[in-house]
Amino acid sequence: MLAAARKFVDANPKVARAVIAALEDAIAFIAKDPDQAADIYLKSESAKISKEEVMSMLTDGSMLYAVEPSGVMTYARFMAKTGWIKQEPQSWQDVFFPLLHGRNGS
Repeated sequence: MLAAARKFVDANPKVARAVIAALEDAIAFIAKDPDQAADIYLKSESAKISKEEVMSMLTDGSMLYAVEPSGVMTYARFMAKTGWIKQEPQSWQDVFFPLLHGRNGS
């Protein structure tokens, strides 16, 4: 999940839209060419992990790569029930910027 301060997003709407577009491009690239995506990751990351492990993370279906929020309300209900937050949001849109509101989040 990516976060930003409301003040920044409100003051820089073009930058916020560009970041979302870049994430969409990256997600599409990973889906289209996970082999090259793994190579790029390994060149930019100092962690000691094999290409096979990276490929598995990218392709085995255990991780979801998406711009739209997923599972936010399940987590918010848990947080409210345990007292981590005082009030449960009515929808996932209550905790995300309007730039994402038209998407199929949850």
